[in-house]
Amino acid sequence: RTRKLAKYHSVYTVTAVISHVHDPSKKAPKSGHLVTHACIPSQINMTDPFKQNTQFTSPINSPRPQSQQWALFNDFRVSYSTLFDAINFDKTWRTPCVLYFSKVDIEQQIVVPIYPSPITEDVFFSTNPYGRDPRNRNYGFVAIERGQLPGKNDTVAIDAEFVSLGAEETEIRSDGTRVIVNPAHFSLARVSVLHGKKEGEEQSALTGVPFIDDFIVTPDPITDYLTRYSGIVPGDLDPITSTKHITSLKAVYLRLRLLIDNGVKFIGHGLKKDFRIINVYVPPEQIIDTVELYSIQRQRKI
Repeated sequence: RTRKLAKYHSVYTVTAVISHVHDPSKKAPKSGHLVTHACIPSQINMTDPFKQNTQFTSPINSPRPQSQQWALFNDFRVSYSTLFDAINFDKTWRTPCVLYFSKVDIEQQIVVPIYPSPITEDVFFSTNPYGRDPRNRNYGFVAIERGQLPGKNDTVAIDAEFVSLGAEETEIRSDGTRVIVNPAHFSLARVSVLHGKKEGEEQSALTGVPFIDDFIVTPDPITDYLTRYSGIVPGDLDPITSTKHITSLKAVYLRLRLLIDNGVKFIGHGLKKDFRIINVYVPPEQIIDTVELYSIQRQRKI
């Protein structure tokens, strides 16, 4: 009978849960955010990427099965979790939005092919959405040629500037504590990337030469250009009046993504924060941050 049922039935298990988390202390009905609990395949080693965030939120201390490991994605924070945490809901602060189920033996039935990345060096040679010619030397950088793209373990220097789309909003509670109601919102406004050294080679004629200096057009209203820090002034991001090499956010993302996928090492200052605002993940081994290299012990890193 069991075999007969198995022929016509399939067994599914929950593999991801998206929940809405609400702070009961906040009275605003739309406050809160989404978090995701996901079951990570056993082939993925979570030891190193999760080393700094090994907090278990479940009261159950039983070991995780080798074939099943759960992770909690909460904004930019990723930490270990369990199935218990994923399906333990509380209407006072956490409600489910999406439950994703997968067939138990789906991995044995479907062979998922590994496709090469669709992002190629063509992203450096595609037509500019605003009609700007990157080979115009007046833009202050030298457009990259085919065959010059940095590869694995090659170094590049990077700097990013941002504009503000909204200031931080705070409120003071009755006990005197200051609470952030809405965090500040920033938008990527400029990215500059310079050639560094190629692995195993000394300095070349391209070392120190910028090959990206893009100003990014944002459709959102800008509340503060942060000129004191960014050097960007009104008009620099305007497709009509700007004299800069302006482009779209998508075009910049694709170029940065290609460099990351190629294994390029990025050198810069405060890159952890920059990459977070840009909303792109760069493996730690590909980041050389001068904030960490040049700092005074027991002093705030600036």
